[in-house]
Amino acid sequence: MAVFSKIILTGSTHGQPIAITASGVFSATAGTTLHTAVTGTGTEIDEIYLYAYNTASIPSKLAIMFGANASNGRLNMIIPGESGELVVPGLPLRNGQVVGGKATAANLINIAGWVNRIT
Repeated sequence: MAVFSKIILTGSTHGQPIAITASGVFSATAGTTLHTAVTGTGTEIDEIYLYAYNTASIPSKLAIMFGANASNGRLNMIIPGESGELVVPGLPLRNGQVVGGKATAANLINIAGWVNRIT
């Protein structure tokens, strides 16, 4: 039987939101580390939930990278000014892959969330 454990994002300090300090949404680097998934390719998997909040009064682009810098590993979106929304609704990841984030400019968007680690 599967066991679900709710854990803090590995890029967070004590569960606090993570400021996206990396900018250049469409560049090839991974950006600010949000979470590093469970290692291995067995039955363990991380189910990731992320919320983004834009502290600026104008919209900002946000890119969330899932374990790859290629375009097929990147989710691009626009977060409205002074607004928050669910941006990753429980997508799975494993094998030590890193979830990173970038925004139009540094320190405009904060990310909060959690992981359901399924073993």
